[in-house]
Amino acid sequence: MYNFSLVLVALLGFALNSGMCYPSGPPASTCMTLFPKHGVERQTGQSPYLLTLSQETYAPGQNITVEVEGNGNSIFVGFQVTAHRVESSGNTEEFIGMFTPSNASRSQVISCLGQPGKMWAHKDNSNKTKMTATWTAPNSNLGDLEFFLTVVQHKLMFWHRIPKSLQAAGGAVVAPEHMVPKVTVPTSLSPMWTACGESKGCWLVPESGKSSCNGTDCQAAISYKKQGNLFEVEMAVKGQDNYISVGFSGDKMMGDDQTVSCTANMGHESVQVGYNPDKYNDRQFTMGISNLTVGQVNGQAYCRFTCEASLTIVTETGGSKTFNLNNEFYLFLAWGHVHDGTDVIGKHRDAPAISSKMIDLKVIVPTSTASRTAICNIVSLLFVALSLLLKTW
Repeated sequence: MYNFSLVLVALLGFALNSGMCYPSGPPASTCMTLFPKHGVERQTGQSPYLLTLSQETYAPGQNITVEVEGNGNSIFVGFQVTAHRVESSGNTEEFIGMFTPSNASRSQVISCLGQPGKMWAHKDNSNKTKMTATWTAPNSNLGDLEFFLTVVQHKLMFWHRIPKSLQAAGGAVVAPEHMVPKVTVPTSLSPMWTACGESKGCWLVPESGKSSCNGTDCQAAISYKKQGNLFEVEMAVKGQDNYISVGFSGDKMMGDDQTVSCTANMGHESVQVGYNPDKYNDRQFTMGISNLTVGQVNGQAYCRFTCEASLTIVTETGGSKTFNLNNEFYLFLAWGHVHDGTDVIGKHRDAPAISSKMIDLKVIVPTSTASRTAICNIVSLLFVALSLLLKTW
């Protein structure tokens, strides 16, 4: 039997930890999103902040001065800057160049997915009007680039991914080592439940308060089948602007889990590979998955993807860890809102559904239904209450 006091203490500890801001700088887990999860949405109006570069073009190995400055001396307390290839390159995820802060006591560089110096960010939460760093171009011509700035005026007001272009001086361009697969947005779907238990395995999650569902009336669901050395996965959740994530875990606790998340915000559809080092998700490069389909269909967020049996992630210390989906795992299904105008997943307010036993994705078994027990309903209510009380990290 669950000890309610222990559950409450654990959840409160998690929420308090999630409610802390980071006066010493942003965590490395925000490298891919540049999104400070302070419990509010991004500002959509004109930013009072500028990202400027000392040159309009770059050559391999060149040093360029980068400045973050408030318009009319507008004050800011936090910021994050990264550089990437442009959209037409086929890979906008790769971190380009290296930053060196001019004032190491007030700003810093952060390693991103094991790569040092890839994000330049604040080091304290004091008032700032201007910050400067040197960006060193890579030793090869990687084509036109784009810098992105997120700047925090105060805890409840920030501007997200302000762009600044930098053109390549010329010459042959070195292509990315891998291309990020494009997402297809469907206009209609065939029911994903018709072959459950026959040609594919399915795991269904009923709505809160219900003990069963048949697919169309489920809160969330996942189907899977092995095709050669690959796995085909489909997921759906009620709520068009939601995300849904599957986690592959060696136990029933969040932490040290491989994840794949799908976001269905119109215009920002994505399938994201991730890793839970602890009680949060660290977005990874989009590798090991293909045939991506994501969209809003019949009031649901739906996605389909193909993934390799072995998915490798980069840990926060720069090491690597491989998850072999031929092994058995506990399945987690989590869902929640996507931040407005982005593909950044928010905090889930419902307790994640967790399979009662380890599942072998290679084996097709009769359709199983997740149990939404009383404790899950209580946990969901606690998530809602605590998220309303604690609006910031």
